[in-house]
Amino acid sequence: MALNVLALVAMEIDHDYDRLDSRMALQVFAETWMARGLGIEDTDVKLKVMRHDVPGITVKRSSITPDPMSQAHCVRYEFQMEQRNSPFAPNSTLIQDAYGIICQHPQMPSSIVTMSLMEQYLKGNQIDPRLFPQLKRDAAQAFFDSLEFTGAYDISKSTAAGAKGKQINLIPMYGYPEIQKTEDQIKADEKFIKTFSDSRKKSSREFAARGWYYLQEGDEDTSMRRFNQSWLLDPDYYSPHWGFGVLLKLDDRAGEAVVHFDKALSLIDEQNKEKPRLLLDAAGAYAIQGRLAKTNNKTRSEEYFHKANQLIDEAILISPEFGAAYIFGAQIYYDQGDYKKAWE
Repeated sequence: MALNVLALVAMEIDHDYDRLDSRMALQVFAETWMARGLGIEDTDVKLKVMRHDVPGITVKRSSITPDPMSQAHCVRYEFQMEQRNSPFAPNSTLIQDAYGIICQHPQMPSSIVTMSLMEQYLKGNQIDPRLFPQLKRDAAQAFFDSLEFTGAYDISKSTAAGAKGKQINLIPMYGYPEIQKTEDQIKADEKFIKTFSDSRKKSSREFAARGWYYLQEGDEDTSMRRFNQSWLLDPDYYSPHWGFGVLLKLDDRAGEAVVHFDKALSLIDEQNKEKPRLLLDAAGAYAIQGRLAKTNNKTRSEEYFHKANQLIDEAILISPEFGAAYIFGAQIYYDQGDYKKAWE
């Protein structure tokens, strides 16, 4: 019983196919959608990737040149999947042929699998390579979702205040350190990190970039998943902490947000051009805290407003032409009740 599976993997133009073949093809095809997407998670599935560096197995590699308008160059790899106790043939073994097409595209970030193309292909639809660039968003979301590797994160719920009942992959840092992960979740983390062992920092930045993308699109859940994956790969990268802060602030949890904003500020380089914007976001969270405490704890409220003003002043010092800082600074003074300074 033959099974043809199509997947397109967009890689940065400077990547090496041979190195990516072993890291990406085996992990993505074998451990993610191949078992899940075909509904055979309860069967014994093995995958033999026909690569030149596997003893006794030769890689069947042929170049496919799509329409020049696609700006993609594709290489075909052939696979052989051994499936025991298949729903189609219980108590027997099926040897199924599969293939993957790995494509480079100069305008797309690395490590994106176009799952939508695979789904269309499995339905018998013809794929026009010129559609490849148009499917970036759906492809990215499907691939990054698959890289969580385990359903354990979907099952475990948080009991922490402010996040009760949420899946832990929708909580900053997966709830660390308050939430203890299960053994399966720890193994999933290890597998995820191992997948990017030779490019953890770069991959962390790619996941964070996707987090910001989905935040701008209004998809806060997917954004949180990407920031969590970015943090898992590089806990000392400022961007996921910044993202956590923004998402928490949007969820009316400014008190938790300031913790992540402070962490991001401690990690960002002093020369980073993004720092004024980070300072502004952090000031916003402190200002919210100031407004909330204004009626019940005036002293605490003043402390929050003072911190917000300090952050605004620092942003202006770094970037005197940052107009948004002046506007927001005036708003904070107004909320604080200092109307004179608000008009200065």
